[in-house]
Amino acid sequence: MQKFLITITVLLLICALVCVDGQRNRGRGRGRNRKPKGSCHLKEIDQCIGRLDKYNSNNSSKLLTTSRGLDEICTNSLDVVTCFRNYMTKCGTPLQRELFEFAIEQFSKSIDQFCKPGPLREEFLRNSPCIVNRVISKSNYKDKCVNNFLSTIDKTNKLKEMDDRLDTICCSYNRWEGCVFNLIEKECTEKGKIAMQNFIDKAFGGLTNLICSSNAFDPASQRCTSLYAAPGARPKGKLSDNPVTKYIASYFGFLFT
Repeated sequence: MQKFLITITVLLLICALVCVDGQRNRGRGRGRNRKPKGSCHLKEIDQCIGRLDKYNSNNSSKLLTTSRGLDEICTNSLDVVTCFRNYMTKCGTPLQRELFEFAIEQFSKSIDQFCKPGPLREEFLRNSPCIVNRVISKSNYKDKCVNNFLSTIDKTNKLKEMDDRLDTICCSYNRWEGCVFNLIEKECTEKGKIAMQNFIDKAFGGLTNLICSSNAFDPASQRCTSLYAAPGARPKGKLSDNPVTKYIASYFGFLFT
């Protein structure tokens, strides 16, 4: 799923590097970190995400269960990637654009295995009906995995230090990943879990393992547990004032609705 994977990485990088800090630090810095002149506003990112808002429904996870559904995600993600690229070209600093292109390159090497016919895609499609019907579409998954993840991400725009934001995002992501993998293994056997692990790894172009390794961000560590939202906290999703939460909830409706 090349375009799907590219969009994921682009989304995370833009939200972490441009959307959250870019508007706040506008006008600061010179040279390598100077932004090009022009009108830049987060509503442009909203418009990019809005192109896939039709997938943000309770049934959107069904797209993961068929070859046609995967193709649909891949095809429609192309518009979003192009939209993000236009925004980054106009509004990103040279360093941010460099990171953006690095993400694109990593994704393109990884995603084809799900956007084109092949063994990993076939194995995922054999297991995805169980994954969706017995895990992702169930309230238990939302209560145990999704709410904890998104409610913690909600906190990041209140953190002043970028290191704290990265720690919070990586810790909460690794906790979500462990949660969903455990549920899938229980309901869909080890094969289902491995199929989902391969899907997530290829979908993110290996970026999550590179940036958010489980060794550096053990979700059960004291550092991570100190960053989580309070138990029972309810995420705001698309209504959040945190760009990261809003964009994740909007684009990844098939995983986090």
